[in-house]
Amino acid sequence: MASFFQTHLQPHCEGAAWKDYQLTDPDRNIKEKLCAQHQKSLEIYCRTDDMCISAKCVATEHNGHKIVELETEREEKQKQLGTIVSDIYKRLEKSLLKMKYRKMRRTSLA
Repeated sequence: MASFFQTHLQPHCEGAAWKDYQLTDPDRNIKEKLCAQHQKSLEIYCRTDDMCISAKCVATEHNGHKIVELETEREEKQKQLGTIVSDIYKRLEKSLLKMKYRKMRRTSLA
């Protein structure tokens, strides 16, 4: 939240030490990236509860749960999605081949 304040931005805009520093646009949905209970960054994924959590949540509500880094979970979900998409394309291709075969049979029988 501090990045929204002009006093925080001032050194980034003026100081020589910051001349090569790249500012990024503020995150408009910053509240979505904070734990509602602890107001901490959501950095961990709880597989037990299937949700993003903060480090503070690990020690409290999610103690003993199966947790992983967000990046690890993202990679796993991306692999799963790739497999699902691949399966859909295979089924689609199979259906299209069946349709072409049926059309060919009707045409040759007519």
